[in-house]
Amino acid sequence: MIKRKRQHYQSLFVKSVAALILIGIVPLLIMGISIYSAYMDSLRQTLLSNMYRSALYVGKNAADLFQEMEETTKYLYNYNITEYDYLYELMEDDTITQARREALMSDVLRDILYMNQHIDHVFFITQGGEQYSVMRPPEVMVKEEEMGRFHEENFLEGHKQMRLLPTHDTSYYSDVSDFTVTRNIMNTRTIQSADEQELGTLYIDVSADYFDGIINETDLEDGCRMYVIDRKEKVFVYSQEKENIGAGIGKLEDYLPEMEEDKQYIKADGNYFIYRLIPGTDWLVTEEIPAFNLENSYQEIQTNILIIIGFSVILLMIIYFFYSKMMNKPIRTLKDAMEQIQDGNLDTRVTIKSNDEVGFLAKGLNQMTENLQNHIQQVYIAEIRQRDAEIEALKTQIQPHYLYNTLDVIILVSLQSPGCPPHDSHHQ
Repeated sequence: MIKRKRQHYQSLFVKSVAALILIGIVPLLIMGISIYSAYMDSLRQTLLSNMYRSALYVGKNAADLFQEMEETTKYLYNYNITEYDYLYELMEDDTITQARREALMSDVLRDILYMNQHIDHVFFITQGGEQYSVMRPPEVMVKEEEMGRFHEENFLEGHKQMRLLPTHDTSYYSDVSDFTVTRNIMNTRTIQSADEQELGTLYIDVSADYFDGIINETDLEDGCRMYVIDRKEKVFVYSQEKENIGAGIGKLEDYLPEMEEDKQYIKADGNYFIYRLIPGTDWLVTEEIPAFNLENSYQEIQTNILIIIGFSVILLMIIYFFYSKMMNKPIRTLKDAMEQIQDGNLDTRVTIKSNDEVGFLAKGLNQMTENLQNHIQQVYIAEIRQRDAEIEALKTQIQPHYLYNTLDVIILVSLQSPGCPPHDSHHQ
């Protein structure tokens, strides 16, 4: 039996697996990655919002301090100095000795000094250049020349509101770093004089270490750093790296335009910068968070999500693998049966018990094979009968006289042979 050359084909299983990958796994992965990305963004926002509370806490405490300083700087307007009703009387009384005036002013300034534990130094400089100064123990000699130079550099004539001066070197009385609250004190004896006459300028030096206590209460994450910066002067009011206090903010200056009030953070140079504007000031509480530090905060969640997505994909592929194998088994059975029929084995039958399309095809194949066998048998029998009929027809064509003529010829040949007696040729 001659076998036909089998044609190359592509398995339905392979096609179904490819289809699964293209229309199942790939969309699932894309959807999973999209959901994962959205969730990570949401989680990142949540973590940053939680961390923003630290900056919010520091900013609120600083705002409370500055509100307190606002009231403190107004103290000279309300304080009744012994023997004098108001400060301007003490300043303008020519009969009082300078020593007495210094003693009275020291009492006033010392009251201010102990209004807040973070105040290191208080001094007052009159319009005429006279200086009055008090500080916390241990007291040291004040460098009046340097204090006067500081006054000249920061004095704003006619400015009536409280101002904040960023952290600076207080070399005029010590080697510590303080930020300064200042206010021009006006003569409030009359409305006219309040608008025109300045009695002097009050300066309150506040320790930058004030922020240490507040920031330590926030429990910052490892690797995070917090600053207080003056965005107008572009200097560090406070930094956990003490050497930076009072210095320029460096690269942070490039990020200041992005630090808007309607935002909570920006990302730059691989780090996150969370910031909070202290109300009523140009100062920003800024928390620097390394990106890897933030990512470590949700690394476990990230890993779990990726594991779930990966497990889901693998489970889907395993389920589909066995399901596809099961669905393709009857099809492979049909294929093998058809190959046998193609090779001439018409006794092949397919046993598939199912009520689906594959079962219908199996029944059709079996019926077709049976019909083909019957047809072949019928044709074969018809051919045999036809041949038998042809043989019988040939037999009928051989008549008896042909046989007798043949016998006569045989006899004649024998008579002509020597030794044979004559024979009657007409004998029948």
